[in-house]
Amino acid sequence: MALDFGAQTDERYVTYTDLGGSNLLSGTVWAWIFPRDVGNQDSVWLLKSPSDIDTSFYFGSPGFDTRVWQVARTRAGALCQGTAASDGPIANNEWAFVAGTWDTGGVAGDQRLFHGTLTKLVTELPSYDTQTAGSSSVDDITGDTLYSGDMPLAPAQFEHGYDGIIACFGIIDGVLLTEAQLRAIQFRRGNNFTTQHLIYSELGYNGIGTQADWSGNAHNGTVTAAVVSDHVALPPAFGFNHEQGLLNRSSVTKVLASDLTMVVNV
Repeated sequence: MALDFGAQTDERYVTYTDLGGSNLLSGTVWAWIFPRDVGNQDSVWLLKSPSDIDTSFYFGSPGFDTRVWQVARTRAGALCQGTAASDGPIANNEWAFVAGTWDTGGVAGDQRLFHGTLTKLVTELPSYDTQTAGSSSVDDITGDTLYSGDMPLAPAQFEHGYDGIIACFGIIDGVLLTEAQLRAIQFRRGNNFTTQHLIYSELGYNGIGTQADWSGNAHNGTVTAAVVSDHVALPPAFGFNHEQGLLNRSSVTKVLASDLTMVVNV
């Protein structure tokens, strides 16, 4: 299952609190999403204090109704961000596997964005409008709340309503996954390096009840107004057919009980 966050005029979101004081100086975020109307400042998730946003993965740019999208981790006076070229590959009404990496202590090239679909392997974007590591000190996010979906406005001048469905997402603290590693998890939700995640949530798995954090860190979520939807219909993982087992199953020799001989050493 997944969660549908409806129209942007409503506030429908999942709240995750107490992320254990991690400051997310570097990491990876990934998600399976189905956006209906990508617009200005539509956040798949954001980590924020009551007055400001500190970390986010969103579409649009303040003041522009565009399909630019970025992963951002704020620094004092600057952003550690990677911003996709305008009108990038994210399409409305289509399932997309999206991911981004950041490193506040790294170089510009560490800020990267990736995109895939149900029929396309996840691939790094070929170009960026902005790709920078920023400067100055990194904002402290201790005590911030993580929101996913059509979340409350903050700061008040920005819109953060995501109109669409989110099936699952994960945040990996301190690890920048490569394109090859992202391809390894794209169609394997249940094997997503869960032990390395700060949080890994399958939205809607428990209906609109507690949204479990499968990372083992117990950063469970609480649903506000979102409704349950169908999950992304993922194809089989590479080399495996869920109905037939191994793809070359016909080459496997069947061993019948009558063919076996038991030898007992006395």
